[in-house]
This record gives sequence, C-alpha cells and structure tokens, in this order.
Amino acid sequence: MPHPRRTRAKAQARKAPIPRSIPSIRLRRSHWPGACAARRTARCFRLRGRVRRSMNSAVSRPPVSVDRISIGNDRIVATLSVAHARFGLTSPRVMARVLERHPNLLRHTCINDEGDTFGAVADHTSIPHLIEHLAIDSQVNNGLHERRESPATFVGSSRWGGVNSDGSRNAQVEISFSDDRIAIRALNEAVALVNGILAKDSAS
Repeated sequence: MPHPRRTRAKAQARKAPIPRSIPSIRLRRSHWPGACAARRTARCFRLRGRVRRSMNSAVSRPPVSVDRISIGNDRIVATLSVAHARFGLTSPRVMARVLERHPNLLRHTCINDEGDTFGAVADHTSIPHLIEHLAIDSQVNNGLHERRESPATFVGSSRWGGVNSDGSRNAQVEISFSDDRIAIRALNEAVALVNGILAKDSAS
C-alpha cells in the first residue's frame, strides 16, 4: 500500500501550473508572435523558387531542338521539337536574315500551293520547312566547295506532328543525301542558324 504522504505529493506536483518562462509548452503555434508571417514568407520563397525554375527552364530551351535522327538508305529522318507556337512560322524579317547566309534559297524548286519555288512561300512557311531547305542548300554548297563539280540533286519533305503536354510541337524533316555525315552536319547547322535568328527576333 503506497504511503499517503508520498501519493499526495505526486498529485500536487501534477497539478502544479507550468512556469511562464516556457510558454511554448502551452501556447499553440498560431499564437506565437510573427509565426503566421514566417509561414507566409517561407511559402512565398518556395513559390518564387518554383517560378524561377520554370522560367529558367523556358529560357534555357532553344526554339527548335533535334530530338532524334535516323539514317535510311538514301535519306535522314529527323524529329524536331518546336518549343512554342511563336517559333512555328517564318516572317519577312526572319527570311531577310536567313538570306544573308543562304542567298540562293528562294530559287529552290518547291512543291507548294502558291508557286513552284521556295520563294513563293518563304516568308510565311513553317520553320521545319525552312530547316529542310537550309539543310539541302548546305549540302549543295558543300558539294560545290569540296568536289568542284555539279552538285547532286537533293529532295526533302517536312510535316508537323503532334503537340506535347508542355506546349511544344513535333515535326518531321526528311532530307536525301549523298553522304549521311554531311547531311547530319547540314541539318544541325540549319537548326543552329534558325535558333540564333529566332532568339534575336523574339528579343527585339
């Protein structure tokens, strides 16, 4: 049987009030001065971080990227990704800059609804169509420079694909070649040129 004095002493100790020197034991978190403001500030920093990461991702992504290249018997097939709808079409200003590097581009034979040359649609056609003709033009120029002879005849095609969940759109470009390595290099150079022009055009 427990001693009565000892039991009474324990009960009194349990009922003793908590000293005011440690209010955090009794006060709820929402009653702390500045606690709500601190939570709002922390949440604001988290949201700012998400927005900043999203903006950095959008900025670091080029207007056009090459997702995949496959090599066939006589042509390469490239899957491109156009980052945003504003990079989907050419314009007179874009073409003026392109023609500084490729002055013969407008004379390319091209099957379209407005004429029989690329010049008929050059300033309002799709960016993948432009890349197709740029890669062909580079192959023609390479043949003239390397072999000093009449260049081979190159053909190509381009068409839009589906829209991705991030808003980008796929496209497929096919280009014939006499040397697959030259064709791949020409395609990559065409994409790099277009990306530089589109980046400057969107910034101005």
